[in-house]
Amino acid sequence: MADALLDLLNMPTTPGRPFEDDGVVMPASDAPLLPMQVWSQCEDLVAAHLAQVCAWPEQGRGRSWRPGDYSFYILEFEPQKDLKLFVQFWSEPGEKVLMEVCSPQSSPAATAWLSGSVREALAERGFEPGGEAGNFVKAIDAPDPSATAGLAREALAILTECLGYDGRQPLTYLFCLGRRDGERADDAASILVRSLTLADLESLITAAGHSLQPLKDPARGFLASTQGVAYSAVLNSPQEGRPGHFGGLQLSAFAPVPESLSLAVVARLALDLPCARLGIDADGDLALMQTVVVEGGITRQNLALQFGFWQQNLERVKQVLLQHFGKVPGVVLH
Repeated sequence: MADALLDLLNMPTTPGRPFEDDGVVMPASDAPLLPMQVWSQCEDLVAAHLAQVCAWPEQGRGRSWRPGDYSFYILEFEPQKDLKLFVQFWSEPGEKVLMEVCSPQSSPAATAWLSGSVREALAERGFEPGGEAGNFVKAIDAPDPSATAGLAREALAILTECLGYDGRQPLTYLFCLGRRDGERADDAASILVRSLTLADLESLITAAGHSLQPLKDPARGFLASTQGVAYSAVLNSPQEGRPGHFGGLQLSAFAPVPESLSLAVVARLALDLPCARLGIDADGDLALMQTVVVEGGITRQNLALQFGFWQQNLERVKQVLLQHFGKVPGVVLH
Protein backbone atom coordinates (compact mmCIF):
# COMPACT_ATOMS: atom_id res chain seq x y z
CA MET A 1 0.00 0.00 0.00
CA ALA A 2 2.97 2.32 0.55
CA ASP A 3 3.63 2.53 -3.20
CA ALA A 4 0.02 3.47 -3.89
CA LEU A 5 0.16 6.16 -1.25
CA LEU A 6 3.42 7.56 -2.65
CA ASP A 7 1.82 7.75 -6.10
CA LEU A 8 -1.02 9.78 -4.63
CA LEU A 9 1.30 12.04 -2.66
CA ASN A 10 3.36 12.75 -5.77
CA MET A 11 0.28 13.88 -7.70
CA PRO A 12 -0.31 17.64 -8.01
CA THR A 13 -3.44 17.40 -5.85
CA THR A 14 -3.93 16.07 -2.34
CA PRO A 15 -5.69 12.69 -1.88
CA GLY A 16 -9.40 13.30 -1.40
CA ARG A 17 -10.71 13.17 2.15
CA PRO A 18 -11.44 10.86 3.80
CA PHE A 19 -8.30 8.85 3.03
CA GLU A 20 -6.50 6.28 5.18
CA ASP A 21 -3.56 3.97 4.61
CA ASP A 22 -1.03 1.96 6.58
CA GLY A 23 2.14 0.19 5.64
CA VAL A 24 5.87 -0.17 6.18
CA VAL A 25 8.26 2.77 5.99
CA MET A 26 11.26 0.49 6.30
CA PRO A 27 11.38 -3.31 6.46
CA ALA A 28 13.43 -5.05 9.14
CA SER A 29 17.18 -5.15 8.67
CA ASP A 30 19.27 -8.23 9.43
CA ALA A 31 21.86 -6.10 11.22
CA PRO A 32 21.60 -2.95 13.38
CA LEU A 33 21.69 0.32 11.46
CA LEU A 34 23.16 3.66 12.44
CA PRO A 35 20.71 6.56 12.84
CA MET A 36 21.99 8.18 9.63
CA GLN A 37 21.29 4.97 7.71
CA VAL A 38 17.71 4.91 9.00
CA TRP A 39 17.23 8.58 8.14
CA SER A 40 18.55 8.17 4.60
CA GLN A 41 16.12 5.31 3.91
CA CYS A 42 13.04 6.84 5.53
CA GLU A 43 13.25 10.63 5.30
CA ASP A 44 11.72 11.15 1.86
CA LEU A 45 8.62 9.02 2.52
CA VAL A 46 8.04 10.42 6.01
CA ALA A 47 8.46 14.00 4.74
CA ALA A 48 5.95 13.31 1.95
CA HIS A 49 3.46 11.97 4.49
CA LEU A 50 3.93 14.94 6.80
CA ALA A 51 3.46 17.38 3.93
CA GLN A 52 -0.11 16.11 3.68
CA VAL A 53 -0.80 15.51 7.37
CA CYS A 54 0.62 18.63 9.03
CA ALA A 55 0.16 21.33 6.40
CA TRP A 56 -3.04 23.25 5.63
CA PRO A 57 -2.14 25.60 2.75
CA GLU A 58 -4.59 28.45 2.33
CA GLN A 59 -4.90 27.79 -1.41
CA GLY A 60 -6.27 24.33 -0.54
CA ARG A 61 -9.17 25.67 1.57
CA GLY A 62 -12.44 24.32 0.22
CA ARG A 63 -10.61 21.94 -2.12
CA SER A 64 -8.11 19.65 -0.39
CA TRP A 65 -9.40 20.59 3.08
CA ARG A 66 -12.07 22.56 4.89
CA PRO A 67 -12.71 23.64 8.49
CA GLY A 68 -13.46 20.63 10.68
CA ASP A 69 -11.05 18.30 8.89
CA TYR A 70 -8.22 16.61 10.78
CA SER A 71 -5.16 14.51 10.02
CA PHE A 72 -2.94 12.18 11.99
CA TYR A 73 0.18 10.14 11.36
CA ILE A 74 1.85 7.46 13.48
CA LEU A 75 5.34 5.96 13.13
CA GLU A 76 5.68 2.81 15.23
CA PHE A 77 7.98 -0.12 15.90
CA GLU A 78 7.88 -3.09 18.27
CA PRO A 79 11.25 -3.77 19.94
CA GLN A 80 9.82 -6.65 21.97
CA LYS A 81 6.59 -8.64 22.02
CA ASP A 82 4.85 -6.66 24.76
CA LEU A 83 6.01 -3.18 23.74
CA LYS A 84 5.14 -0.78 20.93
CA LEU A 85 6.91 2.58 20.69
CA PHE A 86 5.73 5.44 18.51
CA VAL A 87 5.94 9.05 17.43
CA GLN A 88 2.68 10.55 16.25
CA PHE A 89 1.29 13.80 14.85
CA TRP A 90 -2.21 15.28 15.16
CA SER A 91 -3.17 18.26 13.03
CA GLU A 92 -6.24 20.46 12.48
CA PRO A 93 -6.70 23.64 10.40
CA GLY A 94 -5.60 26.80 12.18
CA GLU A 95 -4.13 24.92 15.14
CA LYS A 96 -0.63 24.00 16.16
CA VAL A 97 0.44 20.47 15.29
CA LEU A 98 0.68 18.16 18.29
CA MET A 99 3.76 15.95 18.16
CA GLU A 100 3.66 13.14 20.70
CA VAL A 101 5.93 10.35 21.89
CA CYS A 102 4.57 7.22 23.58
CA SER A 103 3.86 7.24 27.30
CA PRO A 104 5.94 5.38 29.89
CA GLN A 105 2.67 4.74 31.73
CA SER A 106 1.18 2.43 29.11
CA SER A 107 2.78 -0.76 30.47
CA PRO A 108 5.56 -2.00 32.77
CA ALA A 109 7.65 -2.68 29.67
CA ALA A 110 7.22 0.93 28.52
CA THR A 111 8.15 2.21 31.97
CA ALA A 112 11.36 0.19 31.89
CA TRP A 113 12.22 1.16 28.31
CA LEU A 114 11.50 4.88 28.69
CA SER A 115 14.08 5.38 31.42
CA GLY A 116 15.11 8.61 33.09
CA SER A 117 17.73 9.32 30.43
CA VAL A 118 15.13 8.92 27.66
CA ARG A 119 12.76 11.30 29.42
CA GLU A 120 15.55 13.82 29.89
CA ALA A 121 16.42 13.61 26.20
CA LEU A 122 12.77 14.23 25.26
CA ALA A 123 12.56 17.15 27.70
CA GLU A 124 15.62 18.69 26.05
CA ARG A 125 13.74 18.50 22.75
CA GLY A 126 10.81 20.42 24.22
CA PHE A 127 8.46 17.56 25.14
CA GLU A 128 6.42 17.51 28.34
CA PRO A 129 4.12 14.81 29.78
CA GLY A 130 0.49 15.64 29.08
CA GLY A 131 -3.00 14.40 28.27
CA GLU A 132 -4.95 11.46 29.66
CA ALA A 133 -2.51 8.93 28.19
CA GLY A 134 0.55 10.64 29.68
CA ASN A 135 2.35 10.87 26.32
CA PHE A 136 5.23 13.28 25.87
CA VAL A 137 3.78 16.21 23.92
CA LYS A 138 4.89 19.41 22.27
CA ALA A 139 3.00 21.83 20.04
CA ILE A 140 4.68 23.05 16.86
CA ASP A 141 3.70 25.46 14.12
CA ALA A 142 2.15 23.85 11.05
CA PRO A 143 4.95 23.62 8.46
CA ASP A 144 4.81 24.69 4.86
CA PRO A 145 4.25 21.63 2.64
CA SER A 146 7.70 22.18 1.08
CA ALA A 147 9.44 22.34 4.47
CA THR A 148 8.60 19.03 6.16
CA ALA A 149 12.01 17.37 5.70
CA GLY A 150 13.24 18.88 8.96
CA LEU A 151 10.19 17.63 10.81
CA ALA A 152 10.69 14.17 9.31
CA ARG A 153 14.33 14.18 10.47
CA GLU A 154 13.24 15.19 13.98
CA ALA A 155 10.73 12.33 14.16
CA LEU A 156 13.31 9.83 12.92
CA ALA A 157 15.91 11.23 15.32
CA ILE A 158 13.55 10.68 18.24
CA LEU A 159 12.92 7.11 17.11
CA THR A 160 16.61 6.30 16.70
CA GLU A 161 18.36 8.45 19.31
CA CYS A 162 15.74 8.49 22.08
CA LEU A 163 13.67 5.32 21.61
CA GLY A 164 16.48 3.10 20.35
CA TYR A 165 15.19 2.16 16.89
CA ASP A 166 18.02 0.51 14.95
CA GLY A 167 16.21 -0.99 11.97
CA ARG A 168 16.00 -4.56 13.21
CA GLN A 169 12.20 -4.32 13.40
CA PRO A 170 9.87 -3.00 10.68
CA LEU A 171 9.05 0.70 11.02
CA THR A 172 5.34 1.03 10.21
CA TYR A 173 3.04 3.95 9.61
CA LEU A 174 -0.64 4.81 9.88
CA PHE A 175 -1.70 7.75 7.72
CA CYS A 176 -5.13 9.40 7.90
CA LEU A 177 -6.71 12.43 6.27
CA GLY A 178 -10.00 12.70 8.12
CA ARG A 179 -13.27 14.47 7.53
CA ARG A 180 -15.64 15.03 10.44
CA ASP A 181 -18.77 15.26 8.31
CA GLY A 182 -19.94 15.54 4.72
CA GLU A 183 -17.90 12.56 3.54
CA ARG A 184 -18.27 11.64 -0.08
CA ALA A 185 -20.77 8.82 -0.51
CA ASP A 186 -18.64 7.01 -3.10
CA ASP A 187 -15.70 6.34 -0.77
CA ALA A 188 -16.91 6.83 2.79
CA ALA A 189 -18.20 3.28 3.20
CA SER A 190 -14.81 1.76 2.36
CA ILE A 191 -12.76 3.86 4.81
CA LEU A 192 -11.66 1.95 7.89
CA VAL A 193 -12.87 3.22 11.24
CA ARG A 194 -10.21 2.61 13.91
CA SER A 195 -11.64 4.78 16.66
CA LEU A 196 -14.82 6.57 17.70
CA THR A 197 -15.21 10.07 19.14
CA LEU A 198 -18.21 11.67 20.81
CA ALA A 199 -18.92 13.51 17.56
CA ASP A 200 -18.82 10.21 15.64
CA LEU A 201 -21.28 8.67 18.09
CA GLU A 202 -23.63 11.66 17.89
CA SER A 203 -23.57 11.47 14.09
CA LEU A 204 -24.30 7.73 14.14
CA ILE A 205 -27.31 8.17 16.41
CA THR A 206 -28.81 11.26 14.81
CA ALA A 207 -28.39 9.81 11.31
CA ALA A 208 -30.76 7.04 12.41
CA GLY A 209 -33.32 9.67 13.45
CA HIS A 210 -32.95 8.96 17.18
CA SER A 211 -33.11 11.75 19.74
CA LEU A 212 -30.36 12.07 22.32
CA GLN A 213 -29.25 13.81 25.48
CA PRO A 214 -25.95 13.69 27.41
CA LEU A 215 -25.27 11.07 30.05
CA LYS A 216 -23.99 11.95 33.53
CA ASP A 217 -20.51 11.70 32.01
CA PRO A 218 -21.13 13.85 28.90
CA ALA A 219 -17.71 13.06 27.42
CA ARG A 220 -18.47 9.35 27.08
CA GLY A 221 -21.88 9.02 25.46
CA PHE A 222 -25.59 9.68 25.24
CA LEU A 223 -29.01 8.56 26.36
CA ALA A 224 -30.88 8.03 23.10
CA SER A 225 -34.46 7.12 22.27
CA THR A 226 -36.44 5.92 19.30
CA GLN A 227 -40.20 5.38 19.12
CA GLY A 228 -40.59 5.41 22.89
CA VAL A 229 -37.66 3.07 23.60
CA ALA A 230 -34.62 4.53 25.38
CA TYR A 231 -31.09 3.17 25.44
CA SER A 232 -27.60 4.27 26.43
CA ALA A 233 -24.69 4.53 24.02
CA VAL A 234 -21.36 4.69 25.84
CA LEU A 235 -17.85 4.90 24.36
CA ASN A 236 -15.34 2.49 25.91
CA SER A 237 -11.69 1.41 25.59
CA PRO A 238 -9.91 4.82 25.55
CA GLN A 239 -7.07 4.79 23.04
CA GLU A 240 -3.59 5.48 24.26
CA GLY A 241 -2.17 8.77 23.10
CA ARG A 242 -5.39 9.92 21.43
CA PRO A 243 -7.52 11.86 23.90
CA GLY A 244 -11.21 11.64 23.08
CA HIS A 245 -10.79 8.56 20.87
CA PHE A 246 -12.19 5.18 21.88
CA GLY A 247 -11.86 1.65 20.56
CA GLY A 248 -15.44 0.54 21.06
CA LEU A 249 -19.05 1.27 21.90
CA GLN A 250 -21.47 -0.30 24.37
CA LEU A 251 -25.21 -0.11 23.58
CA SER A 252 -27.56 -1.00 26.47
CA ALA A 253 -31.27 -0.95 27.22
CA PHE A 254 -32.94 -2.06 30.45
CA ALA A 255 -36.61 -2.59 31.31
CA PRO A 256 -38.22 -3.65 34.62
CA VAL A 257 -40.52 -6.62 34.07
CA PRO A 258 -42.00 -9.29 36.36
CA GLU A 259 -39.67 -12.25 36.70
CA SER A 260 -42.06 -14.77 35.20
CA LEU A 261 -42.61 -12.68 32.10
CA SER A 262 -38.99 -11.67 31.78
CA LEU A 263 -37.94 -15.32 31.63
CA ALA A 264 -40.51 -15.92 28.93
CA VAL A 265 -39.22 -12.95 26.94
CA VAL A 266 -35.62 -14.11 27.24
CA ALA A 267 -36.51 -17.63 26.16
CA ARG A 268 -38.37 -16.33 23.13
CA LEU A 269 -35.75 -13.87 21.97
CA ALA A 270 -32.41 -15.35 23.01
CA LEU A 271 -31.78 -17.00 19.65
CA ASP A 272 -33.12 -14.20 17.48
CA LEU A 273 -31.02 -11.13 18.27
CA PRO A 274 -27.98 -10.73 15.98
CA CYS A 275 -24.81 -9.51 17.73
CA ALA A 276 -26.67 -8.77 20.99
CA ARG A 277 -27.00 -10.34 24.44
CA LEU A 278 -30.29 -10.59 26.32
CA GLY A 279 -30.63 -11.57 29.93
CA ILE A 280 -31.77 -10.64 33.41
CA ASP A 281 -29.38 -8.39 35.32
CA ALA A 282 -28.68 -8.35 39.07
CA ASP A 283 -31.59 -5.96 39.63
CA GLY A 284 -34.04 -8.31 37.95
CA ASP A 285 -34.42 -6.06 34.90
CA LEU A 286 -34.49 -7.25 31.33
CA ALA A 287 -31.10 -6.25 29.87
CA LEU A 288 -30.36 -5.93 26.16
CA MET A 289 -26.70 -5.20 25.35
CA GLN A 290 -24.59 -5.03 22.22
CA THR A 291 -20.86 -4.31 21.95
CA VAL A 292 -19.32 -2.73 18.85
CA VAL A 293 -15.53 -2.98 18.51
CA VAL A 294 -13.67 -0.72 16.04
CA GLU A 295 -10.14 -1.18 17.44
CA GLY A 296 -8.06 -2.68 14.65
CA GLY A 297 -10.35 -1.26 11.96
CA ILE A 298 -13.80 -1.93 10.52
CA THR A 299 -15.41 -0.31 7.49
CA ARG A 300 -18.00 2.40 7.91
CA GLN A 301 -20.41 0.12 6.11
CA ASN A 302 -19.85 -2.55 8.75
CA LEU A 303 -20.27 -0.01 11.55
CA ALA A 304 -23.58 1.11 10.05
CA LEU A 305 -24.64 -2.53 9.69
CA GLN A 306 -23.94 -3.27 13.36
CA PHE A 307 -25.91 -0.22 14.45
CA GLY A 308 -28.70 -1.37 12.16
CA PHE A 309 -28.71 -4.70 14.01
CA TRP A 310 -29.10 -2.76 17.26
CA GLN A 311 -32.16 -0.96 15.90
CA GLN A 312 -33.64 -4.29 14.78
CA ASN A 313 -32.96 -5.81 18.19
CA LEU A 314 -34.63 -2.92 19.99
CA GLU A 315 -37.70 -3.27 17.78
CA ARG A 316 -37.92 -7.04 18.31
CA VAL A 317 -37.71 -6.71 22.09
CA LYS A 318 -40.25 -3.88 21.98
CA GLN A 319 -42.76 -5.99 20.05
CA VAL A 320 -42.48 -8.91 22.49
CA LEU A 321 -42.88 -6.56 25.46
CA LEU A 322 -45.95 -5.06 23.84
CA GLN A 323 -47.36 -8.54 23.40
CA HIS A 324 -46.90 -9.30 27.12
CA PHE A 325 -47.70 -5.89 28.63
CA GLY A 326 -49.64 -3.93 26.04
CA LYS A 327 -46.99 -1.23 26.47
CA VAL A 328 -43.22 -0.88 26.72
CA PRO A 329 -42.09 -0.66 30.38
CA GLY A 330 -40.09 2.36 31.44
CA VAL A 331 -36.33 2.14 30.99
CA VAL A 332 -34.02 1.88 33.94
CA LEU A 333 -30.54 3.43 33.74
CA HIS A 334 -27.65 1.46 35.26
